Amino acid sequence: MASPPALTPELELELFQLIGDSQTTNYMAAAATTVLVFEHLLTFPQEVKYVWQCRRISIWAMLYVWIRYIPLVLSIIDLNFIFMEIKSNTVCRGFLLSEMVTVTINSVIVDGILFLRVWILYNKSRMLVFLFTPIMIIQAAAMITIGALTIGPLKDYIHVGPILKGCYSFTVPRIFTFYAVPLLATSTTMFFMTLYKCGQHLFGVRFMRMPIVTLFLRDGVFLFLTILVYSAAELTIWSTLRPTLAEVVIMPAMALHSVVGARILLNIKSLVGTQCQGSLSTIPTTATRTAMTFHTPPIPRAEERVPWYLRTGELSDSSDPEEEELEKELYGAV
Repeated sequence: MASPPALTPELELELFQLIGDSQTTNYMAAAATTVLVFEHLLTFPQEVKYVWQCRRISIWAMLYVWIRYIPLVLSIIDLNFIFMEIKSNTVCRGFLLSEMVTVTINSVIVDGILFLRVWILYNKSRMLVFLFTPIMIIQAAAMITIGALTIGPLKDYIHVGPILKGCYSFTVPRIFTFYAVPLLATSTTMFFMTLYKCGQHLFGVRFMRMPIVTLFLRDGVFLFLTILVYSAAELTIWSTLRPTLAEVVIMPAMALHSVVGARILLNIKSLVGTQCQGSLSTIPTTATRTAMTFHTPPIPRAEERVPWYLRTGELSDSSDPEEEELEKELYGAV
């Protein structure tokens, strides 16, 4: 019986690089899933208080459930695939296509969170709805099209036995580089709209304490920086590095989407958390709270203490009409 051909130094180097790339992808995926699980455990008490105990089902709550749980479920499914030896090209193609579609929907959901914040800042303008609805549809269509044009031509995947798990190809169309561009463009537009409106509010009152505006500005900056950092990483990897590293940032990016998006929604829910316990008519308005300006605020319990960069603060005790209007908009939406 003929012995298998010996590996040339070039093929041996490619094989070692491929195995190293697959291990890097696996480690990043496992780390991203671990972060998601840890974040779920860390914020579950707040989730129960501000989401599940609320009788009212709002668009914010539905967005929260999606951005909180779908990425975790998808991460667990992905881990099952990338740590498994897959011998079928059809299975690889189907897995990558379904992953791409789900990641795209998740990205659009994050943009939806950004849009709702912008919508409230701009007094629920119908013009913004008519403007951004087609933009977000085009964004989703563009990302799915780019993903399909990337995965569709991949007919053969690398199968070298148990030492290589998951689905990898030596060739990935460079059009995949542009997959992150639609999300980055839309998010950048809404970030600068948020920056402009929040700056207008703060400058208008000479930086008087406005917790709602400050919260929207701070969380908007965090989310935009998150999208900017991982989009830059994706563009760099997909345009310059080896094709076998194409999947290395997908699950970490999805985990960051989930963590930051869910935190933003929890911050907004906690800001108007009293609505979970009663109707709008029982909530104290800004005007009634001004009489309690000098009351000592309650000390938060240990499980409710959060770092300064995630702290929402209390609602405004100022009588600024713009802050009051934003407060009413939040109560009506959340």
